[in-house]
Amino acid sequence: MSGGDTEARTDEDHPLSSRESLAPLQDRFQYGFGMWMLMSGACSVFADVPGNFAVVSLAGGGGLLLAAAYFALRPPCTPAAS
Repeated sequence: MSGGDTEARTDEDHPLSSRESLAPLQDRFQYGFGMWMLMSGACSVFADVPGNFAVVSLAGGGGLLLAAAYFALRPPCTPAAS
């Protein structure tokens, strides 16, 4: 808070208070996919110079293909009734 702003913020004012804003954080597959991409990129550093490109392309590309197959085959999401 800055300046002459004296009123207190409530939980409803917080940008992450609504259930819709938390929806991306509740998809475990996307969390796992992000961790896989992070770890494959971090582990590629330990390979030699031409090998790190192979690690990133095979591990990262394989992860992207797996994610594409998962999202193509899973049933479509329906919005929750309010």
